[in-house]
Amino acid sequence: ESAIIQGFTWNKLEYKVDEEDGKTRKIKVALDETIYLTLALRYKELFAPGPGPTPGGDDLPYEIDPHLTEINTGKIDHDYMESRFRKYLKQLQDGVETTAALKELHKSFAVLTQEQQKYAKIFLTDVQQGNIIVEEDKTLIDYINQYQTEAQNDRIHKFASAIGVDETFLRTFMERHVTAENINEFGLFDRLKATVDKDVAKAYFEKIEDKVSNTSINFGVMKKEGSDIRVSLDMRFPVMSNTKAVEELMQIDDEDNKVEVRSKVEPLYFDIDTPMIKALKKAYEDVTGDHESEMEAIGGGTYAKAIHNCIAFGCEFMGEDNHIHDANERLNLEHFKKQVEIYIEAIRNLNEIED
Repeated sequence: ESAIIQGFTWNKLEYKVDEEDGKTRKIKVALDETIYLTLALRYKELFAPGPGPTPGGDDLPYEIDPHLTEINTGKIDHDYMESRFRKYLKQLQDGVETTAALKELHKSFAVLTQEQQKYAKIFLTDVQQGNIIVEEDKTLIDYINQYQTEAQNDRIHKFASAIGVDETFLRTFMERHVTAENINEFGLFDRLKATVDKDVAKAYFEKIEDKVSNTSINFGVMKKEGSDIRVSLDMRFPVMSNTKAVEELMQIDDEDNKVEVRSKVEPLYFDIDTPMIKALKKAYEDVTGDHESEMEAIGGGTYAKAIHNCIAFGCEFMGEDNHIHDANERLNLEHFKKQVEIYIEAIRNLNEIED
């Protein structure tokens, strides 16, 4: 804003400044408005609430003028991306080499949100495989919005079916874009809860609880500093709970003792019936021929908890003791080769998932 007040405009990226010695110096802005808004969009997404956990809590990593996160990134011009898409589409239809055009198109996706980029790639895959005929009067951003809406509708349907809630009421409720402050305005949330089929919901939550239901606490480090004793704990709690509830249980009303939460992430859990888990399970079974063993969800600290729609997938064969995290930790080379085969098959399966 201060730059604009002093006469800056994105239509002019080179300025002349008169120095005190009488010389004139040229100053050239290193980025245009599209790049600026794209970078602002990436920054806003770092702290935007989403379905995945936010590592380390809700605080920003350092002090920054909040104006940056309030910039209207909706002003980003999608015309360049559309022109790159049309160029790629023409080359694809003409049967000529598309590698360079596809690379340009992928670079132009930077103007999209991360969520939009996901659906842009799904749409492109459909185009490449001939699963969709592109209409002349629809733009790339039109198709991205269409795919995103269809995926959202599918998620709502799956959730409604899983817990037995009225799907139409749920859709109407979500269209209100409720917040924590107005969630029960006019008693709508209470009315929504009243539509839940309690038997269906009970069966669903019991199914989840059976898979991941244990709480574990590791007393990792204990040290004495003067008259103080400090203990570092690492806790894993069930997917049915959340960090806020656990923190409330850990509060100590004692002037001689203090509990400090240094970092936290929400539990990570995917139902065994989701397409991604099915794809991984199929890869294991197809390569090993083992259709009897059950998939097992375990507690562990991996980068999967910091990445949206991601899970750690690794196979340990029956009867194998690798002395994990212990002296003489080792790996059977033949089993390792088999793991590589499983991962290759898993990548193939994951690539076939539309959403």
